[in-house]
Amino acid sequence: MSKLADLGYQGKAQLIFQLNNYLTIKNKNVFRCYRPPFSIGILGFAISDENIDTKLNVLVSQLKKFQFYWGDTSVSLVSPTLHCVKITKDDDISAIVSQLCGQPTMLNTNINWIEQESQLVRKVDMLEYIQNVFKNNLFELNCQPYLKLNDNKESAHSFEVLLRINPADGMTQVVTPAEFFPMINLFELESELDCWVVTHTFKLLNEHISDWDKIEKCAINLTAKSLSSPTLAQDILKLADKYEIPLKRICFEITESSALQSEEKAIDTIQVLRRAGCKIALDDFGTGYASFSYLRRLPLDILKIDGEFIRDLPVNETDRLIVESLSNVAKDIGLETVAEFVETDEHINLVRSHDITYAQGYGVAKPRPLKAFLIEIMNK
Repeated sequence: MSKLADLGYQGKAQLIFQLNNYLTIKNKNVFRCYRPPFSIGILGFAISDENIDTKLNVLVSQLKKFQFYWGDTSVSLVSPTLHCVKITKDDDISAIVSQLCGQPTMLNTNINWIEQESQLVRKVDMLEYIQNVFKNNLFELNCQPYLKLNDNKESAHSFEVLLRINPADGMTQVVTPAEFFPMINLFELESELDCWVVTHTFKLLNEHISDWDKIEKCAINLTAKSLSSPTLAQDILKLADKYEIPLKRICFEITESSALQSEEKAIDTIQVLRRAGCKIALDDFGTGYASFSYLRRLPLDILKIDGEFIRDLPVNETDRLIVESLSNVAKDIGLETVAEFVETDEHINLVRSHDITYAQGYGVAKPRPLKAFLIEIMNK
């Protein structure tokens, strides 16, 4: 259904009608097909027994042979997938149907067995949890310091701001960043999250930095969605003015592995921020679909080489050649570089030998609360 959006209601109704007739004639295990409201799929049921897997594979084969006739055209289904769950008379049918109808389109999967535990309920629980985190200010700002390579004298500090969740008393649910950020994307809360991070980072910097000469660079991540917002740049400038933040000390990181939703608007936003003194870093460089193309189109100051190329640097000659190449390209166009996933002294020596500007990773420093880090460096 997702590939046939232009059919209109009449065309979709005709598709269901033809598919229902086709399957009930071809397959004695199929009793009837339904089109649930707000779904891009078709719902059916079959009696389960020891031969159910064979029956489902037969059904997949029949779906692949089906032809839908509409007007002067004839089309087949695109990558049909059966999302299946076993039910009994004691199950909540409404919840299970909702779960089935909420399944995403899948490629190269003929049969997808779904766990009995409702993913739909899990999503609702997660949304409630995330809203609670925003409402009760349960985020915690951490940071991970950089090491400036080829700099023997005492230098100002550079660090990346990281976000963690600090559950309130009585909250037992623990959500890791790897689980949390996809949920932020799912519920389209990226702009709200970026606003929270920028606001509270600026607030902490204002409260705890008494000597800005001790700070070289504070890096803050921005999502692609936020970067395309027409008000983002002005909102950041207003916050900087409110909290008296010298923007020449601020670097905004944009993720290379996710495509910019509105590249033209994103470039406008980046240019406004750079004119105000901010630096712009391209994160995860080398793994996205348009890496070198971005170098030509986006106004940048820093490349962060993805840890995928750094992790095995001591033992992988191919990775060394890639890192050397990326470093040379960055130098030739006037960009600084940051190597991620620097885990050991050997990593540090290797990235230094390739003229990387900064190293970041557990071999340099582990993440720590931002407030404590700022207090520590101001008291030195």
